[in-house]
Amino acid sequence: MFKSLICLVPLAATAQALFTEYQPSNQHNQDDSQMPPQQQQPPPPIGGGDPYDGSQGVPNRVFSSSWVGSPSNPQIIPPSQDHFYTVNTTLVNSQPNGKVLLERSMGINGLYSGIEEAIQMVYSTKDNYDGATSSVADILIPRKDKLNGRIMAVALPEDSVCLDCAPSYNIFFRRSSPVIQSLLDEGYIVVIPDYEGVRGSYTVGHVSGTHILDALSATKDRVQELGIKGQFDVGIWGYGTAALASGWAAEMASDYAPHLDLKAAALGSVMANLTNWLISSNSSPSSYLVATSLLGMATEYKSVFVALEDNLSPRRKKSFNSAANHCATDNTLRFLESDVLRGSFQNGYNIIADPNVRAVYDLNSLGKNAPKCNMFVYQGSQDSTTVLHDVRSLLKYYCSQGTTVKYHEIPDTTHAQGMDMYLDVIDFFDDAFANKVTSSCERIDGNFYQN
Repeated sequence: MFKSLICLVPLAATAQALFTEYQPSNQHNQDDSQMPPQQQQPPPPIGGGDPYDGSQGVPNRVFSSSWVGSPSNPQIIPPSQDHFYTVNTTLVNSQPNGKVLLERSMGINGLYSGIEEAIQMVYSTKDNYDGATSSVADILIPRKDKLNGRIMAVALPEDSVCLDCAPSYNIFFRRSSPVIQSLLDEGYIVVIPDYEGVRGSYTVGHVSGTHILDALSATKDRVQELGIKGQFDVGIWGYGTAALASGWAAEMASDYAPHLDLKAAALGSVMANLTNWLISSNSSPSSYLVATSLLGMATEYKSVFVALEDNLSPRRKKSFNSAANHCATDNTLRFLESDVLRGSFQNGYNIIADPNVRAVYDLNSLGKNAPKCNMFVYQGSQDSTTVLHDVRSLLKYYCSQGTTVKYHEIPDTTHAQGMDMYLDVIDFFDDAFANKVTSSCERIDGNFYQN
């Protein structure tokens, strides 16, 4: 469970002013509301400032330190106060994607057993507009006698736009993950990337995809530098909202990072169509995700930024924007079963009917490319956090394009119960890496094309 905290990152610390401070400079005065979303200019960082000069918002400098979380130095600094997380523009522009820029050791032996070495790294990657940036990831290396020649990127659900909720930092405050421990026990090197990046770009697919794939590339290089030899087959795993990030990485892998030769990906409780997911999340136990997603999209798409600025109810603006200041646990309680769309916006549900907002959500939904790797997708039939029909439609598309898919729709299973499928997922990865997966589309519990 996430540590309960107030986000201290400059990107979100003044979120209550998000939709009142935007004053574009002359160079950004062109009207891009009709541009394709992927070509729109990103909005300024929350709290103001030009997003291109690095003078405000996310600072553009990085300093290394030697150790984090060790018994002799137990203080763990939140990312918003830790220069290790900030972006050094000169450094990232001098390196190709997927390179380790800085690193430090991690003291997490109390959380996971059987670890030979734990490293926190800054690595080079691309932002939503293919500009050079960096992110942070944790690498957990099992004992050398356990190594199986495989690297797994595990995308942990972040569900926040606050940098202080980053997985690489919150690993120190979460309960140990049985998924990660099981992978370590099997001999997998595990990398845990901050796939939302320094802007907190929640549900922005391209950012998630580049950040996961480049974390894998950097990890592969780093372990070889440590003298761990081998070809290192790679896989990707994500559950819940992290399955969206992992799905984007799987769809992008063959074009963006063909050198990785991604073998397999597992997606659990998939958000396939983001517009339908947003509507289904409203007035639910996960209502906070509505505010979090809209804020996350606003960090990258000016059209969403402007739509929120124009349509947020003045009396609800502060409470809506406060979602940027908290991690998932706090936001769950604060927005529990709220009608966020009708309660926060002057035009209610029409905010997601806005053609510019809808275009952004369509752009960031899955199904843009069919993965070339083996896919395992699992879904509880009673999982209220996803739209079952959309999951099936996505997999039909994958299959029509020749992707090998194994789909397990688990009867009478909720979102929380679906997390217990991890041993079956590891079995799938073992088969995929051993080339034992049959090239076909298979629904484990019956006709795959059932609707």
